[in-house]
Amino acid sequence: MRIQLELSENSVAQIKGLMKATGIKTYSELFSNSLAILNWAVKETRKGRKIVSAHQEKNEAVTELAMPVLDAVVGPPAKDGPAVEAVAGAESKGARPLNAVAGPAAK
Repeated sequence: MRIQLELSENSVAQIKGLMKATGIKTYSELFSNSLAILNWAVKETRKGRKIVSAHQEKNEAVTELAMPVLDAVVGPPAKDGPAVEAVAGAESKGARPLNAVAGPAAK
């Protein structure tokens, strides 16, 4: 399937910068990776979890990801599609509880 987007120059610059920083070669690969992380974030939000950034070696306050699209996730989970299933298999098996990494989440 072909998808066409209208993007601002700033958005295009951000996309190209992300592609360069990550070594992603195609827009399709960028989209697939973006879709995987958004599906994972939605799945975790539906479980009542927060998406946060924490430094593994420092006991600093965590930073919560603020995305209106995640604020809109309510109700029972929808049937998982292929992208969500692909992400489920890639979840970290060595994850530690958040409070063991960085203490309570900061708002």
